[in-house]
Amino acid sequence: MHGGKWSLANLCLFVQGRYGAVCADGLMRSIEFIIYHSLRAMESVMFNDRHCFELYGYDILIDDCLRPHLIEVNSSPSLSTTTLSDRLLKEEVLADVLSIIFPPYFPSPRAMPYWEHRLRTDLTTAVQTGFRLLHVEA
Repeated sequence: MHGGKWSLANLCLFVQGRYGAVCADGLMRSIEFIIYHSLRAMESVMFNDRHCFELYGYDILIDDCLRPHLIEVNSSPSLSTTTLSDRLLKEEVLADVLSIIFPPYFPSPRAMPYWEHRLRTDLTTAVQTGFRLLHVEA
């Protein structure tokens, strides 16, 4: 595998197959912990505008004991590719970003008053979007 890049889904499947579901769940929780706390640590210097977003690239090393270690966070991750597997992974990232920006079945602007409450609740669940909300801002 070029550069050791794995999608989270493939990493989770590999760990489940080799070490079991409990270890895979623990690893995913540890990775989420790292991502959440690194974003919280940088919160005061991040540009905060509800009309835009920023994509971060996380380089995480998993050791032999299934402990994740944060190597670096890229504020402008490269989307160029050198291999087919790299291209497929980055296409998946772009598709995920577009799914967050324009969720499936996103209503038209005219229907927004009706959908406003549902968007705040339904679209934050994995069932609706395939993504899981890690933190709700107060």
